[in-house]
Amino acid sequence: YLSSEQALADLAHFISFAEAQYKLPKNKTKWIAIGGSYSGALAGWFRLKYPHLVAGAVATSAPINAQLNFKEYLAVVRNSLQTISASCTTNIAQAVTELDKMLNSTNGPATVKKMFNLCDDIDVTNGLDMSNLYSTLAGNFEGVVQYNKDNRAFEGALGTNITMKTLCDLMDTNTNRSALQRYADVNSLLLKAYG
Repeated sequence: YLSSEQALADLAHFISFAEAQYKLPKNKTKWIAIGGSYSGALAGWFRLKYPHLVAGAVATSAPINAQLNFKEYLAVVRNSLQTISASCTTNIAQAVTELDKMLNSTNGPATVKKMFNLCDDIDVTNGLDMSNLYSTLAGNFEGVVQYNKDNRAFEGALGTNITMKTLCDLMDTNTNRSALQRYADVNSLLLKAYG
């Protein structure tokens, strides 16, 4: 259910359905699986798992060698942000340090919940809660770096006006506010953009 295996089975079913529905000749119709990023991985895996259904696959930017704790990706994010401002990543690191301290204080989790507009309380003893929080906040930067100025506005994509410069400007200005408050400002901006 909602797994890559299920997605591949759905694609196989779609091909069988389309061939039957539109009376496409079985051995003369050629299907090509195409995708980028995660869907690129699916395209490649589809070709491997269902070679009898698909003549080829185009897998662009496909993570074909998935890694747990892929820290190298964060190095790409850091290096990209540093092309905008070296102080941006320093301020992000400071914000994370402040977040660590706040979460370990008596009223810290409640304060963080309010600052970042979280739906649920944070259980600092639950590793999954903590991982999810840190991953989500880092993801605010990761997503913008990955899709920075990618020209998706014509498709009606949300947040295309939010660039690496936008985020670094938030982290680098208003220094009368703590780095953690500015980190929360980035989160608020993205919450507003994406609802």
